[in-house]
Amino acid sequence: CKTLNFLYHHEIPINKIFIFVANEDESEKYLEVLGEKWKVIQTIAEVSEGNGNVVIGALGVRAQREFIVRFFEEKTYIVSLDDDVSDVMTVTDSMSLKSLGKGEFKSLLHFAALLMIKTKSYIWSVNTSSNPQSMHPTHVSRKAGICNGFLYGFFNRHFEEILPSLGDAAEDVERSARYFMCDGVVLRFRMLTCKTNFYSGKGGLQKIFTSNHERKGAEITHLDKIASLFGSLVIINEKRIQSQKDGLNQRTLPVHFRQCGAAPLSCKEYPWRHSTEHVSIDGSEVVSEPIRCAAGKRGFGRVCK
Repeated sequence: CKTLNFLYHHEIPINKIFIFVANEDESEKYLEVLGEKWKVIQTIAEVSEGNGNVVIGALGVRAQREFIVRFFEEKTYIVSLDDDVSDVMTVTDSMSLKSLGKGEFKSLLHFAALLMIKTKSYIWSVNTSSNPQSMHPTHVSRKAGICNGFLYGFFNRHFEEILPSLGDAAEDVERSARYFMCDGVVLRFRMLTCKTNFYSGKGGLQKIFTSNHERKGAEITHLDKIASLFGSLVIINEKRIQSQKDGLNQRTLPVHFRQCGAAPLSCKEYPWRHSTEHVSIDGSEVVSEPIRCAAGKRGFGRVCK
């Protein structure tokens, strides 16, 4: 498993790793490959030093992630990774990408938890783009935006209002909207991105939808529901929907969040190498901000109400 190799490389203790599977057949296949250091558990009380954990959860992305929330106690710090994440990379001040050094992912997790506490946030994620021109080497956004599902961390709460319930295809968009509406802040590390097989892997949403066409249709249906529920926050981009129907960029979701929330946090380069005391916080609230990046400005779409 690419993600396991990544976690081992960054010295994450095996007893802190939980693999959630859909059923008993999947658990048996995983155990056969993983070896004797991995055990099936049913409760947190069964976790043991030196052993990894396999948990039989639920079928489907949304159902499985809700199962994870309910499996752990409230206030638990959870970091969720898809099983096809093979690397986490950061953009440098020269606008190139480089992998985190050995053990740095562990430092990032610790830094992100402290930053959530400092900013009264309950969730963090990385950049949805892997284009260095759409990233920033020292900024952490506090504005409304997508906390993508392939890597995010959160302080666990059993609140029904923050659990996605409208579908599977865009559940990370729905979670992002629900968290922002609940807390008024989400943290997105603009300097970080993941190497992943998003849209081309074999697991996750690829198991639910038989084709990319079916998945894109389900995404639009789900996004319309989200925009109808959170019309003051989420905007559907009709031009992007049409371009995707014409066969252009299929990876980008045709949705934007309104530019609302607090100003970005300014950090040192590679902020996880430093204390959160070095993070500069501008407490003023803003409702809009020019989008300045070499990748261009976002297009306008219709507002669903």
